[in-house]
Amino acid sequence: MEGLAVFNSLLTKNHVISALMQDEDRQNEVPLSLTTVLLMAGSPAQLKAVYEHKVTSLKPWAISPGRITAMEDQQRHLGDPRYQRAYMDYFSMRHGHFKGNFKALLGTELTCGPSPLMYGLFGGFGQAMITLGDSMEARNPILIVQSLVWASIDYSNDIYAILSDPRFDQPHTAPLSPETILRNIAYDGRFSIKLPGPGFHHAPAVLSNSPARSAILGYIHQLDMTNVEKLLQQMSQTSVFMLCAAHKMDLPAFDMYLSRPISLVQGLRVLLRECLNEELKKTLIRGTWLLIVLVYITQLRPYLDKSLVFSFPLPEGRPLWDHLFQPFHGQPDGLVGKYLDTHFLRALRSLHALSLTDELNGLLYLKAAWKLDSQWSGWAGLGNTKETSLNIRL
Repeated sequence: MEGLAVFNSLLTKNHVISALMQDEDRQNEVPLSLTTVLLMAGSPAQLKAVYEHKVTSLKPWAISPGRITAMEDQQRHLGDPRYQRAYMDYFSMRHGHFKGNFKALLGTELTCGPSPLMYGLFGGFGQAMITLGDSMEARNPILIVQSLVWASIDYSNDIYAILSDPRFDQPHTAPLSPETILRNIAYDGRFSIKLPGPGFHHAPAVLSNSPARSAILGYIHQLDMTNVEKLLQQMSQTSVFMLCAAHKMDLPAFDMYLSRPISLVQGLRVLLRECLNEELKKTLIRGTWLLIVLVYITQLRPYLDKSLVFSFPLPEGRPLWDHLFQPFHGQPDGLVGKYLDTHFLRALRSLHALSLTDELNGLLYLKAAWKLDSQWSGWAGLGNTKETSLNIRL
């Protein structure tokens, strides 16, 4: 309970003082970092350590150009980060109006208006969706409000147009699995777009290309959603290979952007458990798949070699999850090294969480986690000149 009290105190402090979106390419990672450590049963000292590490140089909230007091205002300023403080005040007020009933709040805010906010969950590479999933796991009202703020300021008309396309009213005549679709995307010439390098910030350039956009829409429609539980397992396994099987043999490399699908799928599972609206469930699945497809394209469609995971030798003895996390829990007075990297720690936690939902393939997640833990030395995929490259087909 002491850890939860420290978590709530630090999260509240950050929520009051620091803006969510810091710059165009920088986010406030304190909420994500704190929640990850909390969900991994981190100690109070570890929560404080990650807070101190992430809070450095964060900018405070800036005054918004105007107030948001009604849905008309909320809809008018979608996609404008200048209004993030106004959105924070507005959704805090709305949360109070529903007296803490988060399901009633979300049921109203996500589905109402000409531009429903549920489509904003997938802007900004799914930051809103992951935050919302965290809020469900941590049962924290601040994270619920923050997820709605992210969904508002990251709102993308391109994503809204794709996910609300009328062709989704009818199932595809030849549905395919996630793995098969990615294999088709890998050789689809419509994605031979000249990008300056990898990075999810190139997603708008991909979506602005008419042939690529049309192809993406087709691949989203083609996803086989007839058996949701089977699909979730397939998406989970695909996300494992995107994280741990995209590098060249004997040249381990882990792409920071390709580490996100693991967390997206884990967040999707959490939200589907809480969601009662069938149409919203379908949008959550398609939106998650859209982000996975987009990041695979922006990271230049690497070859995914499953053998890199399946052949990874586990350490001798009892290579269980408890042993993997022992070094993390062995730092009760704080965190150092790779455990201060939010995305690394998040990937490990998501691998473990997904392993609990796919026990028949539990060894896959365990091997991937040990591989990541032992071979990770920093992130690739950022476009830096000296980083190890993935196994790109060129």
